[in-house]
Parts: sequence; structure tokens; C-alpha cells
Amino acid sequence: MARVLWFSVALVLLAAGKAPASSDEVVISTGRERGSYYYIGERFKTELLLGNYHRVEVRTSSGSLDNLRLLDDPGSPVNVALAQADALTEYLRDRPDFQSEFFVLGDLGRECVFVIAGRNAGIEDASDLKSSTNGEISVDAVSSGSAVTWQAMTRLEPRFARTKAVSVPTMEALLQLKVGATFTKLRAAMIVQRPRRASPPLETVMKHPDLYRLVPITSADLPNAKLPDGSDVYTFERVTAGGKKRKSHVEVDTLCTRGLMLGSRSKLGPELRSRLSTLMMEAASRIVGADE
Repeated sequence: MARVLWFSVALVLLAAGKAPASSDEVVISTGRERGSYYYIGERFKTELLLGNYHRVEVRTSSGSLDNLRLLDDPGSPVNVALAQADALTEYLRDRPDFQSEFFVLGDLGRECVFVIAGRNAGIEDASDLKSSTNGEISVDAVSSGSAVTWQAMTRLEPRFARTKAVSVPTMEALLQLKVGATFTKLRAAMIVQRPRRASPPLETVMKHPDLYRLVPITSADLPNAKLPDGSDVYTFERVTAGGKKRKSHVEVDTLCTRGLMLGSRSKLGPELRSRLSTLMMEAASRIVGADE
């Protein structure tokens, strides 16, 4: 009898651990630890704590698509998620019903594409990626923002698929690009990030202009995609890698999407949705940070 009772209690505790978040709990799915989205999630949590709201948790994930799946999953406690706009459009292609499930809590600023090529890799502009034969481009992890953006780019312009996306850590890819084409099929590495962030790959490019170049991408290279409201997913613009305030910086023409903070209509009660919306209206600049 005692064993049966213990087993029943264990089942109840297990079920409770898998249950979705209650309407008064905020669970934010961000991305990799120490990434831009992670820090935005932490600042969002801080603002909630300063406002005496203490039922909040920040969780890491493998990236935008993972965040969207967790937000969409009724069995997941995640009720706030951060994602690239192009990842959202890609997700909605397979899950169109999700459009009625989410609402936008905030615009997190630009997420821009930086394609890094070796100086001697034969990649001068995006057209070379469309005409490549037996070449590869690193997109870091298969679930990364770079991977989902490259997937979207190849859907919009199928000739990009002539350069095969491979999962190689970005800094390792830069080392291979430095070694040269004799020892690797890699012709470029791609990252998607906030333009002002001086990430290790961009630092490497800026420190070694003799070894690497940023590959330009313009509106002539691929058509745009559309968000559910009909607005463009991408902007084509000239951006400054690492931010204009740096003494050493590189400018490049490229495409950018937007980062979005999304909430779940079914997992967040009306009162909490209103509270989170008010917070984002009043404290967005502190939570999101400067774009340039």
C-alpha cells in the first residue's frame, strides 16, 4: 500500500514538473547563454524584479526556432520567446495556425547578416555564392540564427543552395578560411547578429583585413519575404560592423531582419499580458539596448 501511495505521489510531482506555466508566471526562452537575446532576457527579468514581480525565469535554448516551438507547445511552460522575424516566417510556413497564438511584445532591433570570406577564397559578392560549385558556407549550429536565415535565403533564391550550408563553429571556420581552399571546401562563414556587437568573428575580421572580407548582399541578390501583416522581413542597408563608435570598423551592404519578443495568448492571462506590454512601452530602451 505504501509503495502504491509513493508511486502515485511521484506521478503527481512528475506531472506538475511538466505542466505549463501558470498565468502569473513568466518563463522566457532566449537563446544561447551570453548571446544578445540572453542578455535581453536577463534585462527583461531585472525590470520585472524591480517592479516587484518575482515569478520570472530566463531559460536558454538552441535558438529562434527552438524558442518558437517552445512557445507554441501547450505542454511547455515558456510563455515569452525571442526570435528573428525571418525565423518566425519560416516557422509559420509549417505551422500557420501559430499565427493566432502569439502576439508581439516588442521590437528588439536589427539582426544583420555578416558573410565572412577569406581574401583568397574567390568570393567577392553574393553572386559568387550562387554560382559556387562544391563550395560550403559555415552557419555554425544547425539551429542557429544563421542557419535559419540561410534556409530562408535559399528558399527565396534557390541558386544560393549551390553553396552547401555546413555546421562548423564560426571561429573554427575562420581558421579554415585562413588556411585556404587547398585544405577545405569552406568558402565563407555566416553570422547573424546585432550590428554594433563586436563579436569574436567580427573582431577577427577587423583585426585581419589582409585575411578576411565581408561579402556584400543587396536587394538585387534575392527577393524579400513578408511577415503576416504584409511588411517586409528584410531590409537591405549599409551597416557598420562593430558599431560606428569604434576606431576600427568595417562597413558593408547586407540584409537585416528584426528581433522580436513574442508572448503566448493562451499561456498569459489578460492582466499579465497588459502588465508585460506596459513594461515594454516604458522600459524598452533599457531592456533592448542601443541598436548603434
